[in-house]
Amino acid sequence: MVFLKENIQKTINSVIVSWLTEYYIYIIVVLAIVLPLFSHKGYVFLIDFNFGPNVSMDPFSGGFLTIAIINIFSLFYFYAFGEKLFIAVVLFMVLLGGKKIAESLSENRWIIFITSLFFLFNPFVYERMMYGQIGLVAAFGLLCLALGHGLSYVKDRKNSDLFKWGIFTGLSFQFSLHFIFFSFLLYSVLFSILLWKKINKKQLLKLVLVLLLCVIILNTNWMVGYITKPSQIDFNQNFTIYDLSAFQASGKTGIEALGNVLMMSGFWAKDRGMYIDLTGVGGNWGVSFLLLSPIILLGLFLGLKNKEFRPISLGLIFVFLISIILSVGVRLPVSREITYWLFNNVPFYKGLRESGKWISLIVITYGILLVLGLNQLSKYKIIRENKSLSVILISLLIVMQSPLLLFGFSGQIKSVNYPEDWQEIDQYIISHKKEKECSDVILFLPWHLYMSFGWVGRLVATPANSFFSCPVVQGTNMEWSGIYDNSGNKNGIIVEQWIKEKNDVDFLKNSGLNINYIILAKEVDWQEYEWLNNLSGLKLERETDNLKLYSVK
Repeated sequence: MVFLKENIQKTINSVIVSWLTEYYIYIIVVLAIVLPLFSHKGYVFLIDFNFGPNVSMDPFSGGFLTIAIINIFSLFYFYAFGEKLFIAVVLFMVLLGGKKIAESLSENRWIIFITSLFFLFNPFVYERMMYGQIGLVAAFGLLCLALGHGLSYVKDRKNSDLFKWGIFTGLSFQFSLHFIFFSFLLYSVLFSILLWKKINKKQLLKLVLVLLLCVIILNTNWMVGYITKPSQIDFNQNFTIYDLSAFQASGKTGIEALGNVLMMSGFWAKDRGMYIDLTGVGGNWGVSFLLLSPIILLGLFLGLKNKEFRPISLGLIFVFLISIILSVGVRLPVSREITYWLFNNVPFYKGLRESGKWISLIVITYGILLVLGLNQLSKYKIIRENKSLSVILISLLIVMQSPLLLFGFSGQIKSVNYPEDWQEIDQYIISHKKEKECSDVILFLPWHLYMSFGWVGRLVATPANSFFSCPVVQGTNMEWSGIYDNSGNKNGIIVEQWIKEKNDVDFLKNSGLNINYIILAKEVDWQEYEWLNNLSGLKLERETDNLKLYSVK
């Protein structure tokens, strides 16, 4: 028995040592980004991503997996730790995705590492992380992992790669449904070319069935939710054609927008000053990319010249051109007409109102061509004789594409605790609730989807529904570029009418909203809600430095 335990322990130790030997350098890269976040207690608040101790978890929603993973990470510590660990894992997953793609095209471990850096350190990932689209970045990393295993399957025809291809594809949809479109284009073009005349109908049927089966099984939750609760999962079909202009690719002109897209940037949010814009750092915007461009072009040239890599190179050209057109969107005449047609005719494409997400495929295209180019460079004598220096220089060149990712996103993101009086108000409501289950619904004001909270120090999505123990109704109004609220949320429509007409609270009850408490945060335009004090159906229960709590009589 003792001998068996010793063998098991030795096996476990061997696996851990082997894993660390292979991945230690990738872990160091991630720590160089997130370690400052763990050095202080509190939550990370991003514009579109925040967490708290009472995040509701609906198993039939599209964002279920993100919340579930953070809760699991938080089991043995606290929720703020789980949130930060989730961010670290997402970044690590992007590195592994780049690594897997490179492994299918190269055996040089340093080329594989350099390529993985390219997939992480680029404007697309930086801008999405800074805005808080963590799920989108996770989906990108998973798509890269799926593609890497897909390329390995084409090469070796191992069933394990086929199933991993399907699993990672299915998981990517859990984090971002937009990747249904991206993976469809990537797979239908790339693998139809790679497998042409190399696979029979039976094998092709097996491949398609395995991919579909994995996708369906891993996405059963939100599919069931869409069937049973279509009003809650509507794929953002309330978006209109005006959304395409409001969230168009960044740039003063269409040509400038095209240039941004080519350099993996162009996210609309950077024009609002929500984070430090890479284009304004040192006046060297694009220098790193321009210096890397010859290697990428070399990869394309050699890919077209080499019979082995010609099919994948041709496929990448097609994917690249389509991605460029769809990323530019309404900014140029030709791409505008194509975007309008897709928006009006393709099912669920309305949810993809922000065309810049297509840049994810541009990053993948560049990354694959970079591997091919580096493979050729590694054969030159001057590179072989100065291997260490070459690896360091190219790695630094890639990191300089988005250096602001490093050291806690260059200090732009800080860990912050919820104010003590938020906890005080929450405890007061819990102690006065009428039933064991928290059926007391809270209306949180001011009515804004995004607000700049003094204690956070930046604009974020209102985090009330992540913090308070009882259900919260909060702002659904985006208020951006002429679009006030296109969520189609019924509760939002009721509350907005109530605020506009300054009705008594009975209006909310009669409209089907069982509001028992109103919390007014002393933020932004909170003084415009002084009329609440004149309503006969409300009683001011508590007032703190940050909040006012009203109870509905």
